[in-house]
Amino acid sequence: MKAFLFIVPIYYLIFLFYGRKNMKMFLLLTGIISLPLRTDYLLYGSGSHTGWTSGFMLALSDLSFIALFWYLIIKKEVLLRASWKVVFPALFFILACMSSIFNSTAGMSTTYQIFMMIKIFLLYYVVAANAIDSEEDLRTAVMFLTVALLSQGALACLQFFSGYAFDVFSTGESAGMFHRIDTWGGTFNRIYGTVVGKPNGFAGYIVPLMFINFALLLHKGRYARLRFIASILGFMALVFSFSRGGWLGFIFASVVLFIVIIKKRIPLERYVRISIISGLIVIAALFPFIYQRVTTDPADAAMSRVPLVKLAMNMIREHPFNGVGANTFTNVIREYVSFDIQDAYLYEVHNQYLLVFSETGLFGFSCFLWLLFSVIRLAMDCMKQKENEFIYYLGLGAILGIIGSMAHMMVDMFNTRLFFGSFFILAAILSGANRVIDSRYQLEETTPHSVS
Repeated sequence: MKAFLFIVPIYYLIFLFYGRKNMKMFLLLTGIISLPLRTDYLLYGSGSHTGWTSGFMLALSDLSFIALFWYLIIKKEVLLRASWKVVFPALFFILACMSSIFNSTAGMSTTYQIFMMIKIFLLYYVVAANAIDSEEDLRTAVMFLTVALLSQGALACLQFFSGYAFDVFSTGESAGMFHRIDTWGGTFNRIYGTVVGKPNGFAGYIVPLMFINFALLLHKGRYARLRFIASILGFMALVFSFSRGGWLGFIFASVVLFIVIIKKRIPLERYVRISIISGLIVIAALFPFIYQRVTTDPADAAMSRVPLVKLAMNMIREHPFNGVGANTFTNVIREYVSFDIQDAYLYEVHNQYLLVFSETGLFGFSCFLWLLFSVIRLAMDCMKQKENEFIYYLGLGAILGIIGSMAHMMVDMFNTRLFFGSFFILAAILSGANRVIDSRYQLEETTPHSVS
């Protein structure tokens, strides 16, 4: 529990200078910044399962949102502010996980995932959404995302240049050694911030934060300098992760952003131009290593994952509607090994869509896509708001972040508390933004107009 020797003093300082004035936002802040920390405590389970989760877990960020829930109860805040656009697909996806238990050969593993999804949905979406009831709350919550990107980016750069993990924010076992990559110029560490020693998971976490932060740089608002610094550090961290999946998602979303800027004729402010130039300088400086990472052994990486795709397809053909059971891919993997892939490396399929389809069937897969696009719809509703540029660019950044994640999902797993927690927090913020828009329209309708 050595992590708490560092976490508790930081929490105390934040409370001292901020929390005493605004306890609600303090709890939301600590929930957001502690989400990527490796602070999961196993209440019950095996602790060794490879999949979505290995038991009933409780994390430090969970405690912040639980405390936030009781704060809202004590203050008699309304707890019915969640958007049905998110509630329905989320509940149906949880229902799909529940229905897959009929085919599951590891009922407890499936139950662990169901518990994880219910916990994350209630805490990171319902509670967080109810905490945002004004535009000031909304702007503060979005700033917390910038703080999360800034802190993770700074730590990642420190890891890369020093060669030390600085693994002081993780409870239990160490996050492990760095993944290393050999290049013509030497051996580099693939950094991971505080994300359980997985560079790909780290890249998947920061890409949406980067686009939300960068999109808000296009907006003439407060904290532009802080967002500029966070953008630079976040981009450097993404490059230093050497995650090809993360790069793929970033490039895909960047192309969409470029098209939007051209089509909407969005002016590029000074900090935006400097950010782009700085990013190009980083790419130019590391281009030989980036090029080698992209071109070295891509066929071998693909060939090692093709058998896993075939395994997933075998599971889908066998159980097309309910799947083999949520959180059981690795439990039953050997039962679906065909003759042509019997010597393959057996692990979870590196494709989130196939993973969900194979474990929860067509029903779960459809609900998962419904959930993704429902949050995109919330972001699109924000972009319909022309008068409030902050909400407009927040919606744009959210769409780009989700698009980047969806592209990355084609080549990696997004089945962690970190992904779903950050995804639902984003959904909660977008729900709050839409509520701000609706309240403004209602105010305009009820305000009497002068008659000349």
